[in-house]
Amino acid sequence: MLPIAQAMQLLATAGYVPLGPLIEQHEFPLLVRKRQVVSVAKIARPDNVAVLQQLEQHPVRRMPRIEDVLVSGDCAVSIETLINGQTLADRLQDLGTFTPLMVAQVATELLGTLQRLATLNIVHRDIKLSNIMFYKDHYYLIDVNAARQYHNEQSSDTRLLGTSGFCCARKLWLCSDGSA
Repeated sequence: MLPIAQAMQLLATAGYVPLGPLIEQHEFPLLVRKRQVVSVAKIARPDNVAVLQQLEQHPVRRMPRIEDVLVSGDCAVSIETLINGQTLADRLQDLGTFTPLMVAQVATELLGTLQRLATLNIVHRDIKLSNIMFYKDHYYLIDVNAARQYHNEQSSDTRLLGTSGFCCARKLWLCSDGSA
């Protein structure tokens, strides 16, 4: 059976009613409803089920809450709260340069989220402006399926991360005023 068909079967078995795609022209993520609550269903990697279950048991403030993890064979679907806000990328485009107070809020809230993930030995792996959502006067780190268990002994995946060129760009920035 195809992954999407398996995922739809898992959702139906668990009592979730599909409402439609979250993103136009994509079958998943999918808006679903159960007991009048609208959530987001995402197909998950089977090797990431343990992390999703850990986040379900230990919710992280300012991240979507994992409401359910459905698994059957090699198919996994996560159900998470819908954070229906504005991405940080869109907010920056709309508002222009942030004030120092706004920057401090983004940094404080995001770093608090990352600190909590670190206590769970989890890394996010895809922190970018489009994965930070402004909702009800706070900033949320979304795309929970990008989270992985951190393994110190591994030489790839969750250990070697980052955006290509960041270290060099940071070094140039630190050196631009001649102080570093």
